[in-house]
Amino acid sequence: MIGIEENDENLYEMDKLRLNQVLLNLIANAVKFSNRNSKVTIKCTKLQFRDVSNKHGFQIKVINYGVGIREDELARLF
Repeated sequence: MIGIEENDENLYEMDKLRLNQVLLNLIANAVKFSNRNSKVTIKCTKLQFRDVSNKHGFQIKVINYGVGIREDELARLF
């Protein structure tokens, strides 16, 4: 799994194909809209939910320093 230690005791159920599509799309856009010499970072953080389920998950961040989305465009997306 991406960014998760092999000896992690927690199991993560996911649609492998969809996760792959989402990650490829995010990474491709980060690279496409970044300057040639800039850096794209992918960070995966393990999460533990604060409820009685004691379930775990993870958060994936794709960080770049590209042009970004204008605030008015972002508002139209949501």
